[in-house]
Amino acid sequence: MSMSPLCPHTPLFEVQFVSLFDSLCINFMLTHDDSLPFLYDPDVALGIAVKTYLDDITGDFTPEQKAERLDKFPKQYVPYALAFAEDLDIACHFFDAIFAGIKTLDGYGQISAVDRAAWEKASKYLELRR
Repeated sequence: MSMSPLCPHTPLFEVQFVSLFDSLCINFMLTHDDSLPFLYDPDVALGIAVKTYLDDITGDFTPEQKAERLDKFPKQYVPYALAFAEDLDIACHFFDAIFAGIKTLDGYGQISAVDRAAWEKASKYLELRR
């Protein structure tokens, strides 16, 4: 086994492996870190705004009240959002698609009862607020 000239007790292979691992991790971080969700302040603010909007709508809102709230909310809380209502609609449809897929897993035992209940609870929460 060859030894590293820097530290005679460490095999050269281990030093090279650690160096390779470090360089790959750094390269991965440099190429992918700015594509992570909620990395920038506007992304965080938009996530908080959506949560606030959904939490403010209660089950006793009429469709007209929901539409009025959806019209006023972005102007007040996220004035620089370009298409808040449209983006929220896309996100809701995306959730529906994922939930439809989750429902198909039920028969195969691929989802636990706890996870299934959490998805159903989230679906009911969102359904009341659309």
